Amino acid sequence: MALIVADRVRETTAVVGTSTMTLLGAQLGFQSFVAIGNANTTYYAVTDQNNGPNWEVGIGTYTLAGTQLSRDVVIASSNGGALVNFTSGTKDVFCTLPAEKALYLNQANQTTSANGLYTISVTDIIYELDDISNAVDGFKNTFALRYNQNLFSIASPFKLEVTINGLLQPAFDYKYDTFWLANVLTSSKGYCLDNSGNLKFADSPPAGSQVMIRTVVGNGPSTPKTYPFKPLDILMGY
Repeated sequence: MALIVADRVRETTAVVGTSTMTLLGAQLGFQSFVAIGNANTTYYAVTDQNNGPNWEVGIGTYTLAGTQLSRDVVIASSNGGALVNFTSGTKDVFCTLPAEKALYLNQANQTTSANGLYTISVTDIIYELDDISNAVDGFKNTFALRYNQNLFSIASPFKLEVTINGLLQPAFDYKYDTFWLANVLTSSKGYCLDNSGNLKFADSPPAGSQVMIRTVVGNGPSTPKTYPFKPLDILMGY
């Protein structure tokens, strides 16, 4: 499963209430949500037709069987950011890039988020850290940070951007925050850096999750970790 955004994806739906949307086919001049791919997630917007008052922007999962799009996470809506209880009638539903997820250049030519909380200077280096998805097994919650297979050190968890299946995770300070109790009612309690500089999740990511890590600052790659065992010793179980 991956987060996919495609151009000119637009269909209609007759969804009622807060349920999953059944898609009714591409509108003229557009493509269907098949472009997103079965079991992938995407950013969507759904609105009443004919200038109706109801609208919702969120993250949903496309299912080819039954041509359905779920409403997994609401980013913004006419219902105060909660799921919209749609009434009967046809709605437009399309792929979009929410303002809250967009980056743009501000007047200082810095890359910044729409809420202004995330700013990257033109002199900053963006590190796309090594993918740890293959190490996620549903039990493990602590992972070493690596860049090009070398250990990577960073001073603060707030300088990391960590997503699980496309959903941004909250960061906490291991020394001062009530890390294990934070966001207890949400799907994730977030992450921190432990005393050894490892990425530590309060809840172990579910097996099969796609976990992506990036940062714009850091001390850079360090010397790769070495082990006192030869490959043959490991193979033989010594």
